Amino acid sequence: MIACKYKDCEYKTARIGIGCRGVLTTRMRRAGNGDIDLSSINVRISLGSTINGRPAGNIFLTSKIMAPRLYAPELLDYSALVAGNEVITDNNDALRQILTPETFADIVTQNDYAYEIRFYHARDAGPKNGMIHTVESGASPYVIWRFENPDGNSGSKNRLKISEIRDSGIIVSEYHYDEASGAWSLAKGNGSLIITKTAGAAPSSCDKIVKNGSGGISLHTREVFGAFPWGESVIKKIKSPSGANLTTNYTYYEDAGNAGAYGKVRSVGHSDGSWIYMEKTILIWPAGPYAGKTRPRRNRGFSGHL
Repeated sequence: MIACKYKDCEYKTARIGIGCRGVLTTRMRRAGNGDIDLSSINVRISLGSTINGRPAGNIFLTSKIMAPRLYAPELLDYSALVAGNEVITDNNDALRQILTPETFADIVTQNDYAYEIRFYHARDAGPKNGMIHTVESGASPYVIWRFENPDGNSGSKNRLKISEIRDSGIIVSEYHYDEASGAWSLAKGNGSLIITKTAGAAPSSCDKIVKNGSGGISLHTREVFGAFPWGESVIKKIKSPSGANLTTNYTYYEDAGNAGAYGKVRSVGHSDGSWIYMEKTILIWPAGPYAGKTRPRRNRGFSGHL
């Protein structure tokens, strides 16, 4: 039986990290806009705004593995910090339709290896046929997000192609997983930005390559990650690793007994010889009702040049 869920609920989400840090942009304010990054397979598509201007929520696709289920809507997730959206799921509890004050998202399976999220204006949601909204006659989606296995039914399941389809053109991004090496890559914006992540134990690395209009490399940066008790943190940032190899090094406070500094950046050394040292300490109330309790952390910075 198809059911409506989440209508009066609030949800929060967490991102799954596998190494490369992504940044979500203000472009996400408009319904149907999205961001794709390699913090994992990590896609977020906006559901626009409420009538008072608050974010209406997002549709997410996240996965730490290249799973066959990525080619069907069942891994899509919905999140909103507002009540009142109408969310409809199918018999398998997968997202089917979402209606917000600004947009109507209709999720349609194409075949065993492709599906689409079609974004209409909210007014284009027609009367229901059972539990599913029809689409008003003559209405067309203003953007379609298509998720598919570009290899179709060939049996290969190591790529995920994502197309953002508008009247103005098509923007294609593609995830690729190399099972032999365990390496991930993401080609964004019709190949204009390529992000790769090495596999294995730390130090792992994340490369970002920006290409120019002729296909040449205009920028290549690399982040190298070290393993610490609290997780992975950047220990090197390298600009032009195959050329000038300009390296910035990072150290961290690793003494778990220093609660005010543990896991924070201790020093930054730049390729030109300049450096920054951060002193972080916790102050303890010596007496009174707060004796023995911590006070706000004191931060002091020092800089110099070798």
